[in-house]
Amino acid sequence: MTRPRILLTNDDGVHAAGLLAAYEALSEVADVTVVAPTSQCSGFSHKLTLDRPLRAYPLRDLPGYRVEVTPVDCVKVALKELLPEPPDLVVSGINRGLNAGMLVHYSGTVAAAIEATLNGVPALAVSLGVGAAEPDFSGPAAVTAQVAQGLLENPLGTDVVLNVNFPRGPRAEWRGLCWCRLSKASLDDSYERRLDPRGRPYYWLSGDLSELTGDEPEDDLTLLRDRYVTVTPLQVDWTAGEALDARAPWSAALAKTIPGEAR
Repeated sequence: MTRPRILLTNDDGVHAAGLLAAYEALSEVADVTVVAPTSQCSGFSHKLTLDRPLRAYPLRDLPGYRVEVTPVDCVKVALKELLPEPPDLVVSGINRGLNAGMLVHYSGTVAAAIEATLNGVPALAVSLGVGAAEPDFSGPAAVTAQVAQGLLENPLGTDVVLNVNFPRGPRAEWRGLCWCRLSKASLDDSYERRLDPRGRPYYWLSGDLSELTGDEPEDDLTLLRDRYVTVTPLQVDWTAGEALDARAPWSAALAKTIPGEAR
């Protein structure tokens, strides 16, 4: 029987502990190929490399490649050039740090999964909350393999990405699993003004993003704070359906200034 194929990537870099733990667990349910960035790419979102060539280097200890580019680049070049056959699923993670609430818009982990769906491949993004202690990825990795197997057997389609987040702390403290929506809580961040040795100002992003809290009882950040594993389906089509149906009140007046049919 042919085993399913999984492409594994991340934004923490090819040597990150979360990726290695995910590889070990996913290898129990599928043939896994790694294509991941050479170095840390957190916060890269959907960045593409357009100003230089992409170079892929075979890995010594894992099947796959390291690529000196972004997470999205890794998925694109893997699907279009590096893999002999298309994967059945793309898994991005396990990220060191949450990708919940509005953080998904900045996340290279989530963007890599979205890129997979844009290329017709179902995808899963996985992240683990971290604190002062070194995180243990073994529990999240085992659950990731279960979720991956579920998606392989019952795919959601290629217009949805599953975003899975694990609360920080030991697995024994998890209280369960909840499907939920993203929190809309705003980021509590700012820029700290500093001076370089020559007295010239520069700015450094500051704020503890790990301490984000939700704004609703059943959103992902609130549930993660309460020690639940969260699963949030993310829609790749960003169209705001209600606004599209309602039309802005100034739309009719605008249509009169544009030749042709108003629709």
